[in-house]
Amino acid sequence: MLALWLSLICAAATIACGVWCAIRSRFGLASAIFAFIFVWCLAFPLRAYLLVQYRIPVQAPLRPDDASIVTALVISTLFALAVILGYSIMIRFEPIKAGSNLANALIGTDNRLRVNIFLFLATTTSVLIAFDYGFDGTVYLKREYGVGMTERVGRGWYFVLAEASSLALIASAGYLTTARFNWRTQLPTLVLASVCALSSFLTLIVFQTRRGAAYVALLICIAVALKTPRLRLVIPLAMIAMVFGAPVLQDLRERCLFCEVFNYEKRGQPTIAEAPGNADPSGSVVSVPVITTSSSFEGVDHFAIWLQRTDWNQKLTGIDQGASWTYNSFLSMIPRTLWAEKPMVYGSLEEQRFLYPEMFISPYYATLPPSFVVDFSYGFGIPFGLFLALALGGGLRWTDRHLYGETNPFARAVALFVFMNVFNIVRSGTGFLQVLSIFSVACFVLFVKLPKTRILARSSPSMVGQQGLERKQL
Repeated sequence: MLALWLSLICAAATIACGVWCAIRSRFGLASAIFAFIFVWCLAFPLRAYLLVQYRIPVQAPLRPDDASIVTALVISTLFALAVILGYSIMIRFEPIKAGSNLANALIGTDNRLRVNIFLFLATTTSVLIAFDYGFDGTVYLKREYGVGMTERVGRGWYFVLAEASSLALIASAGYLTTARFNWRTQLPTLVLASVCALSSFLTLIVFQTRRGAAYVALLICIAVALKTPRLRLVIPLAMIAMVFGAPVLQDLRERCLFCEVFNYEKRGQPTIAEAPGNADPSGSVVSVPVITTSSSFEGVDHFAIWLQRTDWNQKLTGIDQGASWTYNSFLSMIPRTLWAEKPMVYGSLEEQRFLYPEMFISPYYATLPPSFVVDFSYGFGIPFGLFLALALGGGLRWTDRHLYGETNPFARAVALFVFMNVFNIVRSGTGFLQVLSIFSVACFVLFVKLPKTRILARSSPSMVGQQGLERKQL
């Protein structure tokens, strides 16, 4: 009963502050802060209630005790309130206009050709990698996505390119939602985007993930709302539908429709309930859809384990002094051909190994994002983590301003990408920075025009006139 009331109090306080902040933002339920609060409530208060009251199974090999879950819920509420505070501070001190004349001057006026080429290349790459990855006609997959990391060394680029179609779709949406609509000029882009969306669905089958289908559906809803502001209510409704539609997507993922159609063999995998440490002494029964949905929003349980494994010094000053953040930001993108001593486990995986070292005894382990609370606290402790939460709130405010108030495709595309990945930000924290960097560079190439260098400076006309005068004098 304590868990129920505490979950309700934490959720109510955070939701009240979040809704008040969303109303002040002028974007209401379609704002990034509302999306954050919505995902946070699923990953922390609701997850804590289900863990304590109904003893739902966990994917990790270790289950936290109830006291740690309660403590983790209280501290995570402070992190959520810090995000809301950071968002509110940005509202108070932000400039009136979202963009600047210099930024707009650097954006190309016609980006159709580059966007179309990006869509074509991304679609082709995703399809080729999908077929190379698993459709060999004899078995379901040549190798599982979660196979031992030792078998994936040097192939990080492979998995990034496999999701290029999703990145291209968001970039094209940034262009289509800021350009003046014209059937004649934008029809090729719409056709290529539709084909790219179909290729994105391949990730649902090949990589055993629901992200491909959810990405496309949510992106369509947001794009429609951006072109028709009176339909902004579609955005929060789409987010809610994505969550409660997770069991349907899970069923598609487990059935593997491609394998059934082509009669491929599908290797059996253990279910969540069969994972270690999931015995339920109380005998409580929870429906499979609830377990399926909640398994995508693990947050409070990871932070509870972090609290159990750390002493007071680590809670206040951190564990690795930001080393994992540097890997998540840019070091992870350095290829092993250039850095032979690059560690096997780093960044968010290193944080996971701290939480569950028993998972790394064998090279065959699954990745469990530790949540933004664990990630923010891992470097320099909980106090500095709260400061990062303030910065995250400011970033979410930037996202809203450039998503709804920007007219250049570069800022719109980056803001759209951040908005669509609020779920991943709550799950992994700085682990999101790597893919954000890749996407930002791609958008820079697509939309930003470099100023042309001129041989003659502005003083050239006067110089020419002076040379003519000298000739006349001669």
